[in-house]
Amino acid sequence: MGRRTLHEASLHAAFLHAVSLHAAFLHYAILLGAFRLGCCVIFENICVKHATLYRVAAKSGWDPSSFESAGGVVAYVKLAKPTASDVRTALTSDTTALLRRTAIVTDSAAGLSPALASQHGIGVAPMTIRVGDFEEVMDVPGTDYGEIYGAVAREADLAVTVSAPLPHTWCDAIVAAAVASDDIDAVLVVTMSARYSASYDSARVGAEMVAERLADIRLAVMDSDAVSGAEALVCLAAADVADAGAGIDAVKDAAVDASGRVKTVAMLGSLHQIHRVGRVPGAALWAARSVGLKPVVGVDSSGFHVIARPLSRRAGMRQVVNAVANDIAVGDGGAARVVVMHVRSERDAMRVAGEIGDACEAADVTVCEMHPFAGVPAGAGTVGAAWLGDAG
Repeated sequence: MGRRTLHEASLHAAFLHAVSLHAAFLHYAILLGAFRLGCCVIFENICVKHATLYRVAAKSGWDPSSFESAGGVVAYVKLAKPTASDVRTALTSDTTALLRRTAIVTDSAAGLSPALASQHGIGVAPMTIRVGDFEEVMDVPGTDYGEIYGAVAREADLAVTVSAPLPHTWCDAIVAAAVASDDIDAVLVVTMSARYSASYDSARVGAEMVAERLADIRLAVMDSDAVSGAEALVCLAAADVADAGAGIDAVKDAAVDASGRVKTVAMLGSLHQIHRVGRVPGAALWAARSVGLKPVVGVDSSGFHVIARPLSRRAGMRQVVNAVANDIAVGDGGAARVVVMHVRSERDAMRVAGEIGDACEAADVTVCEMHPFAGVPAGAGTVGAAWLGDAG
Protein backbone atom coordinates (compact mmCIF):
# COMPACT_ATOMS: atom_id res chain seq x y z
CA MET A 1 0.00 0.00 0.00
CA GLY A 2 2.85 2.38 0.82
CA ARG A 3 4.57 1.80 -2.52
CA ARG A 4 1.31 2.29 -4.41
CA THR A 5 0.59 5.48 -2.55
CA LEU A 6 4.11 6.74 -3.25
CA HIS A 7 3.80 5.82 -6.91
CA GLU A 8 0.45 7.62 -7.23
CA ALA A 9 1.93 10.65 -5.49
CA SER A 10 4.82 10.68 -7.96
CA LEU A 11 2.46 10.44 -10.89
CA HIS A 12 0.31 13.21 -9.45
CA ALA A 13 3.37 15.44 -9.00
CA ALA A 14 4.53 14.72 -12.54
CA PHE A 15 1.08 15.54 -13.84
CA LEU A 16 1.00 18.84 -11.97
CA HIS A 17 4.49 19.66 -13.24
CA ALA A 18 3.39 18.93 -16.82
CA VAL A 19 0.29 21.09 -16.38
CA SER A 20 2.35 23.96 -14.99
CA LEU A 21 4.80 23.69 -17.88
CA HIS A 22 1.94 23.69 -20.36
CA ALA A 23 0.39 26.71 -18.68
CA ALA A 24 3.71 28.53 -18.69
CA PHE A 25 4.24 27.69 -22.35
CA LEU A 26 0.71 28.83 -23.19
CA HIS A 27 1.24 32.07 -21.24
CA TYR A 28 4.52 32.63 -23.07
CA ALA A 29 2.84 31.95 -26.42
CA ILE A 30 0.09 34.46 -25.63
CA LEU A 31 2.61 37.10 -24.58
CA LEU A 32 4.70 36.44 -27.66
CA GLY A 33 1.64 36.68 -29.88
CA ALA A 34 0.57 39.92 -28.26
CA PHE A 35 4.08 41.30 -28.58
CA ARG A 36 4.26 40.37 -32.26
CA LEU A 37 0.81 41.85 -32.87
CA GLY A 38 1.79 45.05 -31.10
CA CYS A 39 5.00 45.27 -33.09
CA CYS A 40 3.06 44.73 -36.32
CA VAL A 41 0.63 47.52 -35.45
CA ILE A 42 3.43 49.89 -34.47
CA PHE A 43 5.46 48.96 -37.54
CA GLU A 44 2.42 49.39 -39.78
CA ASN A 45 1.70 52.82 -38.32
CA ILE A 46 5.32 53.85 -38.86
CA CYS A 47 5.24 52.51 -42.40
CA VAL A 48 1.99 54.31 -43.12
CA LYS A 49 3.44 57.54 -41.80
CA HIS A 50 6.65 57.05 -43.77
CA ALA A 51 4.72 56.16 -46.91
CA THR A 52 2.52 59.19 -46.44
CA LEU A 53 5.41 61.58 -45.92
CA TYR A 54 7.49 60.05 -48.69
CA ARG A 55 4.57 60.14 -51.17
CA VAL A 56 3.81 63.75 -50.32
CA ALA A 57 7.48 64.71 -50.55
CA ALA A 58 8.02 62.83 -53.77
CA LYS A 59 5.01 64.39 -55.44
CA SER A 60 5.34 67.87 -53.96
CA GLY A 61 9.08 68.41 -53.77
CA TRP A 62 9.05 69.83 -50.26
CA ASP A 63 12.25 70.46 -48.33
CA PRO A 64 12.89 67.41 -46.15
CA SER A 65 13.70 69.67 -43.22
CA SER A 66 9.99 70.41 -42.99
CA PHE A 67 9.31 66.82 -41.94
CA GLU A 68 9.87 65.40 -38.48
CA SER A 69 11.77 62.14 -38.15
CA ALA A 70 9.52 59.13 -37.64
CA GLY A 71 11.31 56.01 -36.34
CA GLY A 72 14.71 57.42 -37.29
CA VAL A 73 13.93 57.83 -41.00
CA VAL A 74 13.39 61.10 -42.82
CA ALA A 75 12.13 61.13 -46.39
CA TYR A 76 14.38 63.08 -48.70
CA VAL A 77 13.80 64.01 -52.29
CA LYS A 78 14.88 67.04 -54.28
CA LEU A 79 12.37 68.21 -56.83
CA ALA A 80 10.97 71.46 -58.22
CA LYS A 81 8.89 73.85 -56.12
CA PRO A 82 5.42 72.32 -55.56
CA THR A 83 2.25 73.87 -56.90
CA ALA A 84 -1.16 73.84 -55.24
CA SER A 85 -2.34 71.19 -57.66
CA ASP A 86 0.68 69.01 -56.80
CA VAL A 87 -0.35 69.16 -53.18
CA ARG A 88 -3.96 68.28 -54.00
CA THR A 89 -2.82 65.32 -56.07
CA ALA A 90 -0.38 64.06 -53.46
CA LEU A 91 -2.76 64.16 -50.55
CA THR A 92 -5.51 61.66 -49.88
CA SER A 93 -8.30 62.49 -47.46
CA ASP A 94 -6.59 60.43 -44.72
CA THR A 95 -3.27 62.14 -45.31
CA THR A 96 -4.99 65.52 -45.24
CA ALA A 97 -6.41 64.81 -41.80
CA LEU A 98 -2.92 63.75 -40.65
CA LEU A 99 -1.23 66.94 -41.85
CA ARG A 100 -3.82 69.65 -41.21
CA ARG A 101 -2.89 72.04 -38.39
CA THR A 102 -4.97 75.08 -39.34
CA ALA A 103 -8.75 74.79 -39.50
CA ILE A 104 -10.83 77.07 -41.69
CA VAL A 105 -14.31 78.41 -40.92
CA THR A 106 -16.46 80.45 -43.27
CA ASP A 107 -20.06 81.63 -43.55
CA SER A 108 -22.64 79.89 -45.69
CA ALA A 109 -22.56 82.68 -48.28
CA ALA A 110 -19.62 80.78 -49.80
CA GLY A 111 -22.14 78.14 -50.89
CA LEU A 112 -19.78 75.24 -50.18
CA SER A 113 -21.31 71.84 -50.77
CA PRO A 114 -21.32 69.39 -47.83
CA ALA A 115 -18.82 67.21 -49.71
CA LEU A 116 -16.31 70.03 -50.30
CA ALA A 117 -16.63 71.36 -46.76
CA SER A 118 -16.07 67.87 -45.35
CA GLN A 119 -13.17 67.05 -47.67
CA HIS A 120 -11.20 70.10 -46.55
CA GLY A 121 -12.47 70.19 -42.97
CA ILE A 122 -14.02 73.63 -43.48
CA GLY A 123 -16.51 74.65 -40.81
CA VAL A 124 -19.55 76.66 -41.86
CA ALA A 125 -21.42 79.25 -39.79
CA PRO A 126 -24.97 79.34 -41.17
CA MET A 127 -26.60 82.59 -42.23
CA THR A 128 -30.33 83.13 -41.91
CA ILE A 129 -32.42 83.60 -45.06
CA ARG A 130 -35.80 85.23 -44.51
CA VAL A 131 -38.36 84.71 -47.27
CA GLY A 132 -41.30 87.10 -47.11
CA ASP A 133 -42.57 88.09 -43.67
CA PHE A 134 -42.61 84.71 -41.98
CA GLU A 135 -40.41 81.92 -43.34
CA GLU A 136 -36.83 81.68 -42.08
CA VAL A 137 -34.28 79.23 -43.44
CA MET A 138 -31.07 78.27 -41.65
CA ASP A 139 -28.56 78.33 -44.49
CA VAL A 140 -26.53 75.20 -43.73
CA PRO A 141 -24.45 73.40 -46.40
CA GLY A 142 -26.80 71.55 -48.73
CA THR A 143 -29.68 74.04 -48.44
CA ASP A 144 -31.91 73.86 -51.51
CA TYR A 145 -31.81 77.39 -52.92
CA GLY A 146 -34.14 76.28 -55.71
CA GLU A 147 -37.10 76.51 -53.36
CA ILE A 148 -36.21 80.11 -52.51
CA TYR A 149 -35.82 81.05 -56.16
CA GLY A 150 -39.09 79.28 -56.93
CA ALA A 151 -40.89 81.40 -54.33
CA VAL A 152 -39.44 84.57 -55.87
CA ALA A 153 -40.52 83.42 -59.34
CA ARG A 154 -44.09 82.96 -58.12
CA GLU A 155 -44.13 86.38 -56.44
CA ALA A 156 -41.85 88.88 -58.15
CA ASP A 157 -41.93 91.42 -55.33
CA LEU A 158 -41.30 88.88 -52.57
CA ALA A 159 -38.72 90.23 -50.14
CA VAL A 160 -35.74 87.95 -49.46
CA THR A 161 -33.18 89.02 -46.89
CA VAL A 162 -29.97 87.27 -45.84
CA SER A 163 -28.66 87.94 -42.33
CA ALA A 164 -25.09 87.38 -41.20
CA PRO A 165 -24.37 84.68 -38.60
CA LEU A 166 -24.72 86.03 -35.07
CA PRO A 167 -21.58 86.14 -32.88
CA HIS A 168 -22.69 83.09 -30.88
CA THR A 169 -23.13 81.17 -34.16
CA TRP A 170 -19.56 82.04 -35.06
CA CYS A 171 -18.48 80.93 -31.57
CA ASP A 172 -20.01 77.50 -32.08
CA ALA A 173 -18.41 77.08 -35.50
CA ILE A 174 -14.96 78.21 -34.32
CA VAL A 175 -14.97 75.94 -31.27
CA ALA A 176 -16.17 72.96 -33.33
CA ALA A 177 -13.32 73.49 -35.80
CA ALA A 178 -10.73 73.92 -33.05
CA VAL A 179 -11.61 70.69 -31.24
CA ALA A 180 -12.15 68.59 -34.37
CA SER A 181 -8.57 67.25 -34.09
CA ASP A 182 -5.82 67.24 -31.47
CA ASP A 183 -3.44 68.52 -34.16
CA ILE A 184 -5.33 71.77 -34.76
CA ASP A 185 -3.43 74.73 -33.32
CA ALA A 186 -5.08 77.59 -35.23
CA VAL A 187 -8.37 78.62 -36.83
CA LEU A 188 -8.72 81.02 -39.76
CA VAL A 189 -12.16 82.57 -40.24
CA VAL A 190 -12.96 83.74 -43.79
CA THR A 191 -16.09 85.87 -44.23
CA MET A 192 -18.02 87.27 -47.15
CA SER A 193 -17.28 90.84 -48.20
CA ALA A 194 -17.68 93.42 -45.45
CA ARG A 195 -18.90 95.80 -48.16
CA TYR A 196 -22.15 93.87 -48.39
CA SER A 197 -22.67 92.18 -45.03
CA ALA A 198 -22.04 92.41 -41.28
CA SER A 199 -20.58 88.90 -41.32
CA TYR A 200 -17.00 90.10 -40.84
CA ASP A 201 -17.82 92.29 -37.84
CA SER A 202 -19.92 89.52 -36.31
CA ALA A 203 -17.10 87.00 -36.78
CA ARG A 204 -14.61 89.29 -35.06
CA VAL A 205 -16.91 89.58 -32.06
CA GLY A 206 -17.42 85.82 -32.03
CA ALA A 207 -13.65 85.20 -32.15
CA GLU A 208 -13.11 87.60 -29.26
CA MET A 209 -15.77 85.79 -27.24
CA VAL A 210 -13.98 82.44 -27.51
CA ALA A 211 -10.37 83.68 -27.42
CA GLU A 212 -9.98 83.02 -23.69
CA ARG A 213 -11.71 79.66 -23.92
CA LEU A 214 -9.34 78.62 -26.72
CA ALA A 215 -6.20 80.06 -25.18
CA ASP A 216 -3.91 77.58 -26.95
CA ILE A 217 -5.48 78.17 -30.38
CA ARG A 218 -4.41 81.05 -32.62
CA LEU A 219 -7.41 82.81 -34.16
CA ALA A 220 -7.53 85.11 -37.18
CA VAL A 221 -10.47 86.67 -39.02
CA MET A 222 -10.24 87.98 -42.59
CA ASP A 223 -12.61 89.60 -45.05
CA SER A 224 -12.61 87.68 -48.36
CA ASP A 225 -14.03 90.72 -50.19
CA ALA A 226 -16.13 88.19 -52.12
CA VAL A 227 -19.40 86.29 -52.03
CA SER A 228 -20.83 83.02 -53.33
CA GLY A 229 -18.52 81.08 -55.66
CA ALA A 230 -15.78 83.72 -55.39
CA GLU A 231 -15.74 83.40 -51.60
CA ALA A 232 -15.63 79.63 -51.96
CA LEU A 233 -12.49 79.93 -54.11
CA VAL A 234 -10.78 82.03 -51.44
CA CYS A 235 -11.61 79.39 -48.82
CA LEU A 236 -10.39 76.55 -51.04
CA ALA A 237 -7.13 78.35 -51.84
CA ALA A 238 -6.50 78.63 -48.11
CA ALA A 239 -7.57 75.01 -47.60
CA ASP A 240 -5.01 73.78 -50.14
CA VAL A 241 -2.24 75.25 -48.01
CA ALA A 242 -3.84 74.16 -44.72
CA ASP A 243 -4.23 70.60 -46.03
CA ALA A 244 -0.47 70.54 -46.63
CA GLY A 245 0.17 71.14 -42.93
CA ALA A 246 1.07 74.85 -43.08
CA GLY A 247 0.67 77.18 -40.14
CA ILE A 248 -1.95 79.90 -39.94
CA ASP A 249 0.32 82.67 -41.29
CA ALA A 250 0.92 80.81 -44.56
CA VAL A 251 -2.74 79.80 -44.77
CA LYS A 252 -3.90 83.39 -44.31
CA ASP A 253 -1.36 84.63 -46.87
CA ALA A 254 -2.84 82.19 -49.39
CA ALA A 255 -6.34 83.45 -48.64
CA VAL A 256 -5.30 87.09 -48.96
CA ASP A 257 -3.57 86.36 -52.27
CA ALA A 258 -6.68 84.59 -53.59
CA SER A 259 -8.90 87.42 -52.38
CA GLY A 260 -6.89 89.89 -54.47
CA ARG A 261 -7.09 87.70 -57.59
CA VAL A 262 -10.59 86.26 -57.48
CA LYS A 263 -12.99 87.55 -60.14
CA THR A 264 -16.62 87.03 -61.01
CA VAL A 265 -18.39 87.68 -64.29
CA ALA A 266 -22.12 87.09 -64.69
CA MET A 267 -24.82 87.57 -67.28
CA LEU A 268 -27.76 88.96 -65.34
CA GLY A 269 -31.07 87.22 -65.85
CA SER A 270 -33.20 90.21 -64.90
CA LEU A 271 -32.91 93.80 -63.74
CA HIS A 272 -36.20 93.70 -61.83
CA GLN A 273 -34.80 93.03 -58.35
CA ILE A 274 -31.97 95.52 -58.82
CA HIS A 275 -34.56 98.08 -59.91
CA ARG A 276 -36.61 97.36 -56.76
CA VAL A 277 -33.73 98.44 -54.51
CA GLY A 278 -33.09 101.59 -56.53
CA ARG A 279 -29.92 100.55 -58.36
CA VAL A 280 -31.45 100.72 -61.86
CA PRO A 281 -33.77 103.54 -63.07
CA GLY A 282 -37.19 102.57 -64.38
CA ALA A 283 -36.38 103.90 -67.87
CA ALA A 284 -33.27 101.70 -68.06
CA LEU A 285 -35.30 98.67 -66.95
CA TRP A 286 -37.90 99.34 -69.65
CA ALA A 287 -35.25 99.82 -72.32
CA ALA A 288 -33.45 96.60 -71.36
CA ARG A 289 -36.69 94.62 -71.56
CA SER A 290 -37.63 96.20 -74.88
CA VAL A 291 -34.46 95.20 -76.70
CA GLY A 292 -33.74 91.99 -74.81
CA LEU A 293 -30.59 93.40 -73.22
CA LYS A 294 -28.61 90.90 -71.11
CA PRO A 295 -26.04 92.93 -69.15
CA VAL A 296 -22.79 91.17 -68.29
CA VAL A 297 -21.24 92.51 -65.10
CA GLY A 298 -17.89 91.93 -63.46
CA VAL A 299 -16.99 91.92 -59.77
CA ASP A 300 -13.42 91.94 -58.46
CA SER A 301 -11.36 93.61 -55.74
CA SER A 302 -11.90 96.99 -57.43
CA GLY A 303 -15.69 96.72 -57.28
CA PHE A 304 -18.73 96.19 -59.52
CA HIS A 305 -18.82 97.23 -63.19
CA VAL A 306 -20.67 96.52 -66.45
CA ILE A 307 -18.39 94.93 -69.03
CA ALA A 308 -20.78 94.18 -71.91
CA ARG A 309 -24.40 94.71 -73.06
CA PRO A 310 -25.16 91.79 -75.39
CA LEU A 311 -28.62 91.50 -76.95
CA SER A 312 -29.04 87.73 -76.53
CA ARG A 313 -28.44 85.05 -73.91
CA ARG A 314 -26.09 83.17 -76.18
CA ALA A 315 -23.91 86.25 -76.66
CA GLY A 316 -23.99 86.92 -72.91
CA MET A 317 -22.88 83.39 -72.06
CA ARG A 318 -20.09 83.66 -74.62
CA GLN A 319 -18.89 86.81 -72.85
CA VAL A 320 -18.67 84.84 -69.59
CA VAL A 321 -16.67 82.04 -71.24
CA ASN A 322 -14.26 84.48 -72.90
CA ALA A 323 -13.71 86.42 -69.67
CA VAL A 324 -12.59 83.24 -67.91
CA ALA A 325 -10.54 81.82 -70.79
CA ASN A 326 -8.63 85.06 -71.33
CA ASP A 327 -7.69 85.58 -67.70
CA ILE A 328 -7.56 82.32 -65.74
CA ALA A 329 -4.27 81.60 -63.98
CA VAL A 330 -2.92 78.21 -65.03
CA GLY A 331 0.72 79.18 -65.38
CA ASP A 332 1.91 76.63 -62.81
CA GLY A 333 0.64 73.77 -64.93
CA GLY A 334 -1.93 72.75 -62.38
CA ALA A 335 -5.69 72.53 -62.48
CA ALA A 336 -7.22 75.95 -61.81
CA ARG A 337 -10.64 75.95 -60.18
CA VAL A 338 -13.63 77.60 -61.83
CA VAL A 339 -17.04 77.83 -60.20
CA VAL A 340 -19.93 78.28 -62.63
CA MET A 341 -23.04 79.60 -60.89
CA HIS A 342 -26.62 79.97 -62.00
CA VAL A 343 -30.07 81.03 -60.88
CA ARG A 344 -32.68 78.54 -62.13
CA SER A 345 -30.66 77.97 -65.32
CA GLU A 346 -28.72 74.76 -64.81
CA ARG A 347 -28.76 73.74 -68.49
CA ASP A 348 -27.13 76.98 -69.61
CA ALA A 349 -24.66 76.76 -66.71
CA MET A 350 -23.64 73.27 -67.82
CA ARG A 351 -23.15 74.58 -71.34
CA VAL A 352 -20.93 77.42 -70.10
CA ALA A 353 -18.97 74.98 -67.91
CA GLY A 354 -18.37 72.71 -70.90
CA GLU A 355 -17.14 75.57 -73.05
CA ILE A 356 -14.81 76.78 -70.30
CA GLY A 357 -13.49 73.25 -69.95
CA ASP A 358 -12.84 73.10 -73.71
CA ALA A 359 -11.13 76.50 -73.72
CA CYS A 360 -9.07 75.83 -70.58
CA GLU A 361 -8.12 72.18 -70.54
CA ALA A 362 -6.39 72.52 -67.16
CA ALA A 363 -9.49 73.96 -65.48
CA ASP A 364 -11.38 72.10 -62.75
CA VAL A 365 -14.95 73.34 -63.34
CA THR A 366 -17.77 73.01 -60.80
CA VAL A 367 -21.42 73.98 -61.37
CA CYS A 368 -23.64 75.12 -58.50
CA GLU A 369 -26.56 77.39 -57.66
CA MET A 370 -25.63 80.98 -56.91
CA HIS A 371 -26.09 81.94 -53.27
CA PRO A 372 -29.36 83.87 -52.76
CA PHE A 373 -27.48 86.89 -51.39
CA ALA A 374 -26.25 87.48 -54.94
CA GLY A 375 -28.72 85.32 -56.87
CA VAL A 376 -31.97 87.03 -55.85
CA PRO A 377 -30.86 90.51 -57.02
CA ALA A 378 -29.28 89.01 -60.16
CA GLY A 379 -32.57 87.37 -61.13
CA ALA A 380 -33.70 84.08 -62.62
CA GLY A 381 -31.68 83.11 -65.67
CA THR A 382 -28.40 84.46 -64.35
CA VAL A 383 -25.28 82.51 -65.35
CA GLY A 384 -21.85 83.47 -64.12
CA ALA A 385 -18.39 82.18 -63.24
CA ALA A 386 -15.78 82.84 -60.57
CA TRP A 387 -12.07 82.09 -60.93
CA LEU A 388 -8.63 83.18 -59.80
CA GLY A 389 -7.03 85.52 -62.29
CA ASP A 390 -3.34 86.04 -63.00
CA ALA A 391 -1.40 87.69 -60.20
CA GLY A 392 0.02 90.19 -62.65
